Amino acid sequence: QWMRAREQSRTPAITLRDPGQARGGGGGGGRDGDRDMARLFIGGLPIECEDEDLAALANQLAFSVPPHQAALIECRVLPGKGCGYLRYASWEAAEEAFNALQGRQVEGWTQVLRVQWASPRDGRVGGGGPLDGGIPAMTTPPAQPVVVGQPVAPLDPICYANQMEVEAQGLEPTRLFIGQIARDVVDANVSLRPVFESFGPLTEFRWVKEKGVLYASYNTHVEAQAAMQGLSARVIPGVSKCLNVKFSTKRYNAH
Repeated sequence: QWMRAREQSRTPAITLRDPGQARGGGGGGGRDGDRDMARLFIGGLPIECEDEDLAALANQLAFSVPPHQAALIECRVLPGKGCGYLRYASWEAAEEAFNALQGRQVEGWTQVLRVQWASPRDGRVGGGGPLDGGIPAMTTPPAQPVVVGQPVAPLDPICYANQMEVEAQGLEPTRLFIGQIARDVVDANVSLRPVFESFGPLTEFRWVKEKGVLYASYNTHVEAQAAMQGLSARVIPGVSKCLNVKFSTKRYNAH
């Protein structure tokens, strides 16, 4: 069944790209670990997507629960990040929205929708999840927000691969290699860390200044994939004319 987004040329009808993968991630996972109060992270949105675009899609969903339980209490797109949040009044509604939106493709948009439960920071229910507005505490002063535009070169198809496909190619699904960083960047912790950290908490951020590369690791494949899709082949003023972001080659332990 076709769904209509806001009546603009950039948001035409959407349909399910691959029914076999549409349930990837599992809608039921939100209950485990007291996830963020029926709140969903929606990735794969266009850079130019607005709150109204996401709301137009969400408002077409049909729910089996009573209307008061299916109430949409948050619909927010993070400008320039290609993602946003939906929060519902009940777990049941959030699960149904998860299953209805996961794996959907919007004609004219380059990415399928990726849905995951928004996980609170520091184990606190109600905290921010991947790409939330607040940046986790850092040891360096945060840089001003950097808004990146459309890619200046085609993205590698691996950007859209699932975790098993990434691992099958000998790559690490949660660790990114970032190249094409200008050699005159003074401190990547200031100029780049906040950019990558906006896609989710980092478990590694290692800058190799003499080579103009860095490594960034996330807790989940979805967060790493969102960063790769959102930043690869983008121009970041003063940092890169075409940032090279790809999954890192798998590291093997020496025996």
